[in-house]
Amino acid sequence: MLSMNLALKRFRQILLAILFLLGVVWIQAEVSQWFLRWRAEHLLTDVRSLDLNRSGWSDAQRVMNKWNSYAVPAGPCTADACTYRVDLLQVLPQTLIGYPDVGVKNWLPRIVDHTGLRSVAARAGFTVEHGIITSKWFAEQVALPVREWNLRGGAYVPDLAISSGEFLGFPGSEAGPQLHPYRQVRNWKGAYGITVQFLPQEDSSEQVLLMDFRFSCITQFSPCLDYGDILPEASRNLQEQEHSPGTR
Repeated sequence: MLSMNLALKRFRQILLAILFLLGVVWIQAEVSQWFLRWRAEHLLTDVRSLDLNRSGWSDAQRVMNKWNSYAVPAGPCTADACTYRVDLLQVLPQTLIGYPDVGVKNWLPRIVDHTGLRSVAARAGFTVEHGIITSKWFAEQVALPVREWNLRGGAYVPDLAISSGEFLGFPGSEAGPQLHPYRQVRNWKGAYGITVQFLPQEDSSEQVLLMDFRFSCITQFSPCLDYGDILPEASRNLQEQEHSPGTR
C-alpha cells in the first residue's frame, strides 16, 4: 500500500512537471508571436513610408539599417541597383504543423490548432534603381488549421498568404484587369494565396487600403479562416473580379 502511494505521488509529480514544461513552452511561443506581430507592424510602417520615384538611396538606407538583422541576402546592394528583402518568421516543428499525405491523421497538429499557436511570417522588400525607389511590397502568411487545408476547391492550402505591392509597371507584357487598369489582384497557384500589384497612378485612397494589412491573425487564440481577415481590400477586389463578366 505504501509503495502504491509512493508510485502515485511520483506519477503526480512527473505529470505536474510535464504540464509545467508544456506551459513554459506555450508561453514562450505566444510571446514570440506577439513580438513578431510588433515587428511586422513596424516593418509595414517603414515600407509604406517609401514613395516610388520620390524616395531615394538615403531613405532606403534608413530602412535597411533598421532591418538588416532580418534581411535575406540578395546579392550586391548599391545606390545604382539594389533588391532588398526582410523575412520575419516563426515556424513550428513539422510534427506540430502536420503532413498533407493521404491517410495521415495529424492528431497532434489538430490539438495544437486549439492552443493559439501557429506558423506565421511577415515579409517585405523594395528595389532601388539609380538611387530611386522603384518598387515596394509587403506580405503576410498565417497557417490554417488542419481541418481547413482542403476546403478551397479541394486544393491543398495550408496557409492564408497575401502579398501586396506598388510597382512602376506590371511584370512582362501583362495588362491590368478590365475593372481596374492600375491594379491587378489574383490568386497564386489556383486557390493558394492572393497577390496584389498596383501602379503609382492608382487612387491614393485605394493604395492605402491595398497596403492596410491586419495582424490580429498572428496572435489571436482562434485561427483566422479568410483572406479578408488579413487584407480586406484584396479579398474584396478578388471577389469583385470573380463575379464580373470578362475579368476572370
